[in-house]
Amino acid sequence: MQKRLQFTLILTAFFTLLFFLPEKGSELYAQLIISDDQPLVVRFTASGISREDVRVVLLNSEEESGLQRWLPYNPDAIPSAGESYYLDAEDLFVSPGVILSEADGRSAFFTLDLTNDTGFGIGGLDTAFDFIYSTEQGLNNFTLSLRYRVNDRSWVSLAGSQISSAAVSLSAAGDEWSSFSTQIKIEDIYLRRGDQIELQWVFESVAGDQVQRNLPLFLQRVDVIPHRQSASQISRGSFIITEIFPSFRVDGETFEYVELFNPSAEPLSLKGVEMVTSAGSMVIEREMEIPAYELAVFSNRDISELPDVSAFYLYEGDFLTENGGSVEFIQNGRIIAGSLFEASEPGVSKELQRAVLAERNGYSSLQNLSPAEESFYGNLMGSPGSFGSTIPFYRKQVTEQGWYLISPPGLLPERFNPNPSLEWFDLEGRRIRPDRIRAHQPVALYKTGNEPVTIIAEGNSANQPGSGVAMSGYRDSFAIASLTGPGSADIMNLADSRNRQLAPIVLAWDESQKRFTFRDEQRPDVNDWSPVIYNRGSHDGTRLSLETGTLQTIEIPQRLSLQLYTGTESNRMLADEVLIGFTEQDRFRNERFDLPVVDGHFVQGYSFPQRDLLYLTLPEASFSANSFVHIPSETAKQIGVGFKPGAGTSGVALLSWNLPGQFNENWTLTLEDLTTGVTVNMRDENSIRFRYSSEPEETRDETSVRGLHSQPPSLRNRFILKLEPLNQVVSEVSEQVSSGSVELYPNYPNPFNPATTISFSLPEERMVRLGVINIVGQQVALLIDETLRSGDHSVVWDASSSPSGIYIVQLETGGRILTRKITLIK
Repeated sequence: MQKRLQFTLILTAFFTLLFFLPEKGSELYAQLIISDDQPLVVRFTASGISREDVRVVLLNSEEESGLQRWLPYNPDAIPSAGESYYLDAEDLFVSPGVILSEADGRSAFFTLDLTNDTGFGIGGLDTAFDFIYSTEQGLNNFTLSLRYRVNDRSWVSLAGSQISSAAVSLSAAGDEWSSFSTQIKIEDIYLRRGDQIELQWVFESVAGDQVQRNLPLFLQRVDVIPHRQSASQISRGSFIITEIFPSFRVDGETFEYVELFNPSAEPLSLKGVEMVTSAGSMVIEREMEIPAYELAVFSNRDISELPDVSAFYLYEGDFLTENGGSVEFIQNGRIIAGSLFEASEPGVSKELQRAVLAERNGYSSLQNLSPAEESFYGNLMGSPGSFGSTIPFYRKQVTEQGWYLISPPGLLPERFNPNPSLEWFDLEGRRIRPDRIRAHQPVALYKTGNEPVTIIAEGNSANQPGSGVAMSGYRDSFAIASLTGPGSADIMNLADSRNRQLAPIVLAWDESQKRFTFRDEQRPDVNDWSPVIYNRGSHDGTRLSLETGTLQTIEIPQRLSLQLYTGTESNRMLADEVLIGFTEQDRFRNERFDLPVVDGHFVQGYSFPQRDLLYLTLPEASFSANSFVHIPSETAKQIGVGFKPGAGTSGVALLSWNLPGQFNENWTLTLEDLTTGVTVNMRDENSIRFRYSSEPEETRDETSVRGLHSQPPSLRNRFILKLEPLNQVVSEVSEQVSSGSVELYPNYPNPFNPATTISFSLPEERMVRLGVINIVGQQVALLIDETLRSGDHSVVWDASSSPSGIYIVQLETGGRILTRKITLIK
């Protein structure tokens, strides 16, 4: 076999390295050192010139025994054995071109050998190759493609790297010589210090003696940009080895696998991590993530089609060939997970029993491993991709001081949760020990200090990611549900026992903002540590589930968001948000999905912090103070907007809004500040400024324990939002009011104690809603909510349970609202 071309590599320091590379084909072969993450530019010369900004390969033109001889290109001559051509260029650089067969029968054109001599891992290369060819001589029918291999392992072809002679010829512009360039990313690699990667252009499906030796194709320049792999540091115990299947011959080939478990709430990226055994080592070269609370399988055979295997990595070689030993995963010289094992039963894996026992140091002990009892393929015993007999555990880290609302996906063993900085409370407000908390039970947690604390929950072998939902109980007409995962889920898939969507919007605790925020189709993900609050409504709570099939969904196509900003002009901060939804579905007209403003009062004076908050009031809404309400589209309404500032605060706040897209132009939206009398057209403006102040907070009675509960409103609304058709005024009626032939008559008697008769008249059969509200907009009585025939109607309101004061009778029918003041005196 002919020897490789001898060449000289001139570096920026102007010293020369001479390479003599035996036992290779004689295609052009360049060997470079990567010393940093700066771009490499490679050019070629036949005269020994040098430049500081490029690395130059010197083509040897002298005849020496066993070395390639380089000659200027002659289109009329065919090079002899041991000869290759180069093309002179105007900038004194040349473009070499040569073809010879490789050992695997492929015809190679150019090979570039790169060695990582940096102090960091290289996780990818951006490459560019510039070629020049003769348009007069023409190119025969060929296709070039780029392939690579690391440390003399198998070649890997790069998809999309093909260069077709037909495509190149079509791009010629009519000149004698034309050029083209191709850029290729190489991503699925990881080069440690000392690792080598070979890049090689080869001819597809053409043997070396079938390609013309004077092919008028030359390489002008090569650019290489190495990418420093910025892998995050993985701490010891961040993942656990849960199963080992030692090497065993299956269908004539060896088969082995290792299973890893990620017990944290965040995915783990393992690119650059090394698996080491007594039989050798391999590096995870491509991007490989273990999702939160899930398993990943690493094997030398492709078992990704097994039903339980989701995260999978295929490696080359056999590493579990001994009868026993250890498996370790190492990053930057540090062991981050490991396990001892022994192959006592051929074809049977060893499964970790309690994963939490390896939580502290990431090492699975031999006595905590036992033979698998399940078959996954023929007589092979194991559970790749599923927990099998392994009892998993789940981590959650809390950092900042303050409140958290969580639902642990398992039990909280006292041994693994010695956290004096954490105070635990049940939803009734009582203190509770962590080892008494049930799996998926929502609890309130208060953390002191800003030192990170890890909570450990131990599950059971039946825990599988995203397996269902638990309804945890009712509080003040709202319900709380938790995933029985572990994992995360789309709240749009939460379903009740009738296979109907549980709610269009739910509340979940935002740990960074320390308040409840909305989850909907725009922000759908919730995880098993985070319970959600929804309207109890008509849900019986007998069965909640996660459905991926067809659900009866609750459509709220248009929403009006009101956002409260506080702070100085230059430092506005979002303090709170409320939503108004507009629904067009008649079948949900009589059902409520409103959401409360939630507060918490616990034993020994522990309470959610007082803060600036918004709320909505609506007579038919489920709560006296709501964070979300919904109304039928194109229905005249008045919605109270309350503002409750933090105790002892004052300043200027900004209330802003975003109108729904395609909102009906025939309807008006106005917002009136009831304190200043200022009214704005919400179509013309998108915010209103207002001043506020509040009294200092009164000392709370530590015996007043309500747990998690809905927030009561302030004494009065700050704003009234009016939704009206154009040219229609929703007005208060002080005497007889007529709207067409609909009439609301004065009540009798008035004033009254304790009962009064309310009368009205309808011109035709209509849907009627008649209620009584107090002066702060709260509904105190719903007297009629049905379709009535035409004519006169009367109803008696018994106010025995209501205090003295002024009330408003509100008649709603046919898109109109009529009101009348009445007075109760006791």
